[in-house]
Amino acid sequence: MHIHQAIELLEESTEFTSWKKEHADAYLVHSFKMFDEISKNIWQIGYFNPGSHLITVFVVGEEIHRNPDAQVFKEQEKLVNPLHVDLVKINEEDAMTIANDVLKENYRAQVFKSFMILQNLEEHGQVWNVTFVTQQFKTINVKIDANAGTVVVHKEISLISKE
Repeated sequence: MHIHQAIELLEESTEFTSWKKEHADAYLVHSFKMFDEISKNIWQIGYFNPGSHLITVFVVGEEIHRNPDAQVFKEQEKLVNPLHVDLVKINEEDAMTIANDVLKENYRAQVFKSFMILQNLEEHGQVWNVTFVTQQFKTINVKIDANAGTVVVHKEISLISKE
């Protein structure tokens, strides 16, 4: 199921509509997807409540359920921007194809896990934020403009501390 379908399915569900009545100020902030056999058909869709500074995540798959509310990282509190899915023109499959092309063209890596998050970042706007975790103890991160499909930035980070 594509991201637009997942959000529509969620927002029409009883689980969401009953929650939203009590959290009218909460707004959509992210959609997260893992790419492994267990999670490939599951979306985790998050809504931020500005009054409580909590994020509520709904898991959308064969069923829909709500996870317990979670704190936002303190350094991110002011960076929780609303996600405007009507402006998202590139779906997750196209974003992953673009990210894989960047991976092949720029990095020599054996990937064992990958995931993506659709979010609205202060410095980049609405992006597909794709992360590859490699067997070389590194992550490769590729941010793709969710409207235009252009690569905004990509970088490799070591998971091994140099301290």
